[in-house]
Amino acid sequence: MSKRILILNSYTLTQRPAGDQARVCSFLAGLTEGGYRVDYNLDVEVIDSNDLAQLEDQLVRALGNSPDLIHAVGTPNAILAVRLAGSIPIVYYGAHPEGVGVPECSAENLRGVRLTLPFTSNYKSYRFIRKLLPTVRRVYVPFYEHTVFCPESMRQKHNRFRERTASSPWIPMDSEFIGYRSLAGLNYIVGLDYRELVYHDAEDLEAALGMVDPCQAMLMPYNDSVYCCDAPRLLIRFAIEAGIPLIWNNNPEATHIGALAAISGCFEEAGRICGLQAAHILDTGSLAGIESRTSTRSWSSLNLRRAVELRLNFSDLVLSYFDELIQVAGSAPAQGG
Repeated sequence: MSKRILILNSYTLTQRPAGDQARVCSFLAGLTEGGYRVDYNLDVEVIDSNDLAQLEDQLVRALGNSPDLIHAVGTPNAILAVRLAGSIPIVYYGAHPEGVGVPECSAENLRGVRLTLPFTSNYKSYRFIRKLLPTVRRVYVPFYEHTVFCPESMRQKHNRFRERTASSPWIPMDSEFIGYRSLAGLNYIVGLDYRELVYHDAEDLEAALGMVDPCQAMLMPYNDSVYCCDAPRLLIRFAIEAGIPLIWNNNPEATHIGALAAISGCFEEAGRICGLQAAHILDTGSLAGIESRTSTRSWSSLNLRRAVELRLNFSDLVLSYFDELIQVAGSAPAQGG
């Protein structure tokens, strides 16, 4: 009898279907290595959306088909599955900056891979930014308030900051209202000025981007922005029109829509590990003996066309840092629906 697996797939920035994405293909490859093949002894349903409300609605319906296992791409999707799936086994991979989401992803029925963000995990990695972008002096980092990556305490801090100032909503790095103090610290160590934003929706983000000083600046979004419909397009469009570099943290697809660079955990490795874990769970009917793992492997991509547009010239040493060098113009990212 075939086993049924449900995949909750997000973080899609291009128009590429889920079945063609490396993270989904690698998960299925891990399952195949473990003895489970689609259309032979495995049925797979994919819910592919960047909209958490839509994911929740579709997950509730899909649970009616009694899947044997759920694979969640990303920490928010894993938390959603834990909340709704009862005792169904879940395998996931996702990042936990400053421990965000770790308690929710410590459920008894969940295993997987915790990604160490390779670019911002420590100052030794982050100081590469000085070689990549030696003229940059200020880093703008936006966070979407409706994901786990913006805890309630952080939302409250940013709201209080806005109440006290009528000027820019970007919080300076020395402010008591900063949410991610580790990020502020990294920028301080390498000699950069950090600015942090919590935005409510795409309209709020667009207004805040209008207050960015493009002189010697760069943007550095994370994957929480994927969950805000239209936010990726606004970020890419602003970076291109303002003539500033955008480095996307933890999503290899970003360079294919116009980001200068994407520095990410290795989704392909994480997907394969999750596939092998899933195969073991399907074999034994138990999560016993499986421990969540931590991955430090990275995958980085550089958009050479965007570099030319920004008049950047990179040494061979800098280029050797990247796993993928592409020549792609900016394009409209996939939308959340």
